[in-house]
Amino acid sequence: MDKLTGMDEEASGPVGMAEIAALAGVAVSTVSRALSGAAGVSAPRRAKILDIARSTGYLAPSGGTRRRPHDNPRIAVILPESDRWVFGSILAGLHDILTDEDAHLTVLQGLSSSQRVRMLRSADLPRRFDGV
Repeated sequence: MDKLTGMDEEASGPVGMAEIAALAGVAVSTVSRALSGAAGVSAPRRAKILDIARSTGYLAPSGGTRRRPHDNPRIAVILPESDRWVFGSILAGLHDILTDEDAHLTVLQGLSSSQRVRMLRSADLPRRFDGV
């Protein structure tokens, strides 16, 4: 049993909103509102739900309603810094490829190692971007 999440470490399959709701002691609809940023959830409850979602590795469904099929893909690149030639070369290559695909490229840079880890573990990342 994982002390942080209260879940069996051997559990198979992805964690869903029902599991998060059970751990938080709230309804699935409350979890949905908290994860989507909708109104009607107190700040402490939202923080608890987001913390549980992160700690359990929850990923939002990729087929959600936030994007229409014809929307351009959104790609994020998380870099420690962009002024090193290797990162600049990678960005230039990504830009060339993604421009042809009519995709949007967002560069998140200048973050510390712990900030990058926190961002990569964020439950919000899969909702904001189609690829990282």
